[in-house]
Amino acid sequence: MLIEFVYGPQNVELARAKQLIAAELLSANQSATVQNVKQYLPLQNLVTISAAKDGRYLGNHHYKAPQQQILLSPAHSSLGYLKPAKISGKWQISMHQHCIASKLVMAKIIISELEEYDELSQY
Repeated sequence: MLIEFVYGPQNVELARAKQLIAAELLSANQSATVQNVKQYLPLQNLVTISAAKDGRYLGNHHYKAPQQQILLSPAHSSLGYLKPAKISGKWQISMHQHCIASKLVMAKIIISELEEYDELSQY
């Protein structure tokens, strides 16, 4: 199985990021100078995908790339995921928001079945 996952934006809009970082610094009793704020830029949204099959958790990779291809097969699975014994069965794919600081974030998940001869199944 191939999961194509896209989300965005990866980086929080600059003005919003500066505002949020400054507020966090002040709440931690730290100075919110321009230099202090800059050291935390860019502020990034982080969304990940986890997979479970037949009630067994297979994993989640906390990978910041906003475009990902996750392969799950008995021969090979992407980093962070266990290999399923077989593809048939009941799957659960979950999206997890670790940090959503932008006012608007979009995400798209496309799930495809791979044939044994498919070139991606070689990875």
